[in-house]
Amino acid sequence: MKHLFLFVVAALLLLVATARGQVGQTQVLPMTIDIELDELGDATIRFQMTMNAQQWQGWKQQYGDNPSLLRRDMGQFVSQYVVDDFDLDQDDMDRTMVMTIKARGVARHRGDGSYELELEPGMGSGNEQDNGTTFIYNYTQEEDAGVLMTVTQTIKLPEDVEDASERTDSAGRPVLAYDVDVDTGAGGGFLTIAGIVLLVLGLGVVPFAFVGGKSGAVSADSTDAPA
Repeated sequence: MKHLFLFVVAALLLLVATARGQVGQTQVLPMTIDIELDELGDATIRFQMTMNAQQWQGWKQQYGDNPSLLRRDMGQFVSQYVVDDFDLDQDDMDRTMVMTIKARGVARHRGDGSYELELEPGMGSGNEQDNGTTFIYNYTQEEDAGVLMTVTQTIKLPEDVEDASERTDSAGRPVLAYDVDVDTGAGGGFLTIAGIVLLVLGLGVVPFAFVGGKSGAVSADSTDAPA
């Protein structure tokens, strides 16, 4: 079944290339994933992986020397999201790559400021930190024959988030659910109050305008009436 969680899907795309041509060998591929969500459910996602010499050679041959190919292939996996930005940094000395993307609608808005971020079943429970605004997951997944991925994944929720917890959604899938205050703030509150005041004043003006128009008509009639 195709992975639905954007972060793991994109990571797999990067990792498979490094294990090609190494049949019979178990490749351990450590990956660090940092996800920072904003109040709209959009996310900045940062992948980092440090490889051994053989893995780095495979990575460079497949994608490292052609970042546009990486972006094209990744787009096929994450087509359900709008990716606004893509950046790739590579350190040949340390054999480390860092890829950063920005994607919209990563967390589903369920209405009234309630959001759900889908998790992979094998992630387990996260370590909650920073008063429930950060969750850290450490898990291992065998994604392909001879490819073992070890992941440290950090999910940072928006500031002032409320009631963040791991649960299952209506379809029984694991999610990280949380609430964001939908109040528009002081400026929005002022505009709302101002709108109400203007509406009330407008309703008050209408009857007077109507009466004034009527009296004007009567006055004109009285002027034209014969003595």
